[in-house]
Amino acid sequence: MLLLERNRGDVLLRKVNKELTDKVIGNVNKELTDKVIGKGLGLTYNDIVKSYSMEENNKMNGFIWKIRRKLGSISLPLPREGEVSISRSFPYSDDDILWFMATLYDKQRKTQLTEPKDVEAEVVNVGDYIIVPNLVPILKNLLDKYGDISGYCTLTQNLKTYPLSVFCSTVESMSSTKVMDITNELMLTWWCSLEFVRKVGFEIDFVFDHLKRIVHARYGTDIENYKSSPVYKLHEQMAQLSKEIDELGAEINKRREKMDELRKQTADIISSNRSERSRLEAKHLSEALEFRRKNAATGLL
Repeated sequence: MLLLERNRGDVLLRKVNKELTDKVIGNVNKELTDKVIGKGLGLTYNDIVKSYSMEENNKMNGFIWKIRRKLGSISLPLPREGEVSISRSFPYSDDDILWFMATLYDKQRKTQLTEPKDVEAEVVNVGDYIIVPNLVPILKNLLDKYGDISGYCTLTQNLKTYPLSVFCSTVESMSSTKVMDITNELMLTWWCSLEFVRKVGFEIDFVFDHLKRIVHARYGTDIENYKSSPVYKLHEQMAQLSKEIDELGAEINKRREKMDELRKQTADIISSNRSERSRLEAKHLSEALEFRRKNAATGLL
């Protein structure tokens, strides 16, 4: 992940492998026209990012510094102890969200941009985009629902790979995180990642609209005015039941794994019988005992 800190000397993107630029990356745009969706390009995500020139690195870093300056320029009240909340009325404006993110940034002084988990995976192409395989379903779903998201982005196709990966990785992170489990650091990471992607020219306003709903659900519902509402109290009970269901689900999965293990042991015992007659008798016994645990009509309908 890329790190945004208050120390100006940080190098966010490094150029490590110049040879790739001349040998491989320079031809990717042409090669893409001949590729089918999902076919590997023989390059990893790291290959592409490490091949960026100093000028390209500086261009990416410039967008990131602008986000830092924007967050640091917001005048905030004296920090308060305890859980962070947003007291402004929903639906929020862009300025409301910016003020809130500046509050989070002021508390932790740094954040990260989301990147793919497997940076050594061989990238594939989806239409005009280059991305790691595990993010292909996310990208295809986004394209199917919202159409082309590159908008007015003027970056080269190779350079687009980085912000596109940041974007899809952020959506993937959202997909695997319950709103109630979002930390301040993760919330700020998502916003900075999406703001970076928007600044390079991608049209993703629909995600910022969704982000406002996330902020409201995570930070705007625990204020005292709402806690006395009967709706709030009922949802507290549902949240507890949801947690218990998740715990029961995990316990059920453990027991299913144990059942599978016992079935394998049973099969091993049956197959270990020396005579065909003994194996058949043990098999019939096992099937009958299995049937005893099921409804009488099992296998009939």
